Amino acid sequence: KPIGGGMSADVARQSDLHREVAAVAADLGLAGSGPGSKGFDDRDFRPKAHEQGKATADEVPGNRGKKKDRKHENDRTVDKNSTKGGKSTRRKVGDAPRKKSSEPMEWERPPRVTVDAHARRLAERVAGCWHHVAEEIGPLPGTKSKKGFPATAPKLPTAGIVVQLRDKAEKIMAQVAAATAAASKDSDATWMRAAQRSGTTADRVAAHALLIRSSACGNLRSLDALTGMVSRGHARVIGDALDALTALFTSELLPDRKLVYFHEQPLHRVDVGTEDGEVRLLLWYVEDAIKKKYGQFVVDLEEKAKHALQFVREKTVKTCFELLVRKPEQEQLLLSILVNKYGDKERKVRETFGGRLAGEGLR
Repeated sequence: KPIGGGMSADVARQSDLHREVAAVAADLGLAGSGPGSKGFDDRDFRPKAHEQGKATADEVPGNRGKKKDRKHENDRTVDKNSTKGGKSTRRKVGDAPRKKSSEPMEWERPPRVTVDAHARRLAERVAGCWHHVAEEIGPLPGTKSKKGFPATAPKLPTAGIVVQLRDKAEKIMAQVAAATAAASKDSDATWMRAAQRSGTTADRVAAHALLIRSSACGNLRSLDALTGMVSRGHARVIGDALDALTALFTSELLPDRKLVYFHEQPLHRVDVGTEDGEVRLLLWYVEDAIKKKYGQFVVDLEEKAKHALQFVREKTVKTCFELLVRKPEQEQLLLSILVNKYGDKERKVRETFGGRLAGEGLR
């Protein structure tokens, strides 16, 4: 009720409270600037004039989810700042996504070799055991040769001829390797390729050995893979690779004579313009490659004969003895490795060589 025709006590207290709140707000910088203003000035918190009356994108019917779509569209763009030839490489939203290529970069990609009928014919002629093919061809016409040994000219070719013919032999080798790979389309070839990529150790070793037996001239890389297992593999891999290489060298890769280097062959007497001349040149190149790879393999055997594991040393001694008895290549180094094993710390390793020497060496 009004008191004496004035404001009531409640209204007076409310007015005092408003003034106190306005004073505190003024101290905090939240009060209105006009005189006598009451309460807070919310003009700073009001929406802008051009935004009033507009609904949000999600509030408009049919627009829900478009914000996420725009986000996905932005994710499809490629580096905005990248340029190529002065033009932006950014892909437009409507463009189809680029396919990821699993092929190696251009500088890592091996050169492509054209496989023609001539290359396939050469691959067929040199398939199988390379030194059997060399024996079928025979020595060069007009030269004498001992039984089982290649014909050699009394005069060696010049350095220029060696370089020129080595380059030609490498090109022939690449063509034959490509033709050999292209001709392998059956299920066995598919299994061998799969085993080389993702098979077990035994599968990889068996696949490489089969490829070498099918064509040593077209699959020299498999020989590199097996010798690499011996030099860089662990104990189990070394054992499997040594068994396979022992069988390959004694039956397929090494003839019953010492190998001859490429530059020691009668290169100046061969006619490289004929198919027989190309086959002969290729066989000489393969013989040179096998001689070098076998020499490095025997050096690796010398290192494995000092291996910390007895199993590896014992396997190495067996391999060296088998190669020494059956083939004359690198016999001095192999004999040196075996003689040094007489002083091995393990009795079983010493007896391995002694027993084999008494059983087969003396015979």
